[in-house]
Amino acid sequence: HNKNLMREIETRNLIEAKLQTVFNTSTHIIWTVDTDYKLTSFNKNYLNQLQKYYKTEIKEGINFLKLYKEILQKAEYNYWRGKYAEAFKGKNILFETEKILESGEKIYREIYLNPTKNSKGKVIEVVAISHNITPRKQTEQRALEQSAKLTAIFESSSHLVWTVNQKFELTYFNANYIQTFKDKYGVSPVINR
Repeated sequence: HNKNLMREIETRNLIEAKLQTVFNTSTHIIWTVDTDYKLTSFNKNYLNQLQKYYKTEIKEGINFLKLYKEILQKAEYNYWRGKYAEAFKGKNILFETEKILESGEKIYREIYLNPTKNSKGKVIEVVAISHNITPRKQTEQRALEQSAKLTAIFESSSHLVWTVNQKFELTYFNANYIQTFKDKYGVSPVINR
């Protein structure tokens, strides 16, 4: 009986050590908050972020809402509070944030709030995981800008411009194409036909 107990303790310690390794070596920002909105744990990335962007020190057990009320604008604070309220109702929450630094640089983050439940199904804590998606957002923005430029070129062209997919369905056409098609066939062209 004693050997089984020792083995179980060793197994739990090993699992906890593995989790701590993941927690502290991840590039993600990770923190947990209990139902009293107390910060129950966080990794070094969370601590570094608060020091870098908000010039504040934290420790386990501080009131998370009070901290955020001090360091965030009112609208941003209310936004976060609402997201936590949803998570504490048992919902998994995914959202993005944008932070504009003093330099004007924008930092985008994707944030997951995941409720942790006890054996009775009651939410006892929310685990937050955040990661930087700035490179992805910058790529999306460049693609949108390029698309807008191409659309402007196509629309200002005196040529007929259209595209088709592999099924030879129209996927795009400019105003000149529409007018010519209307003049020739008496109807307007339709996307995906």
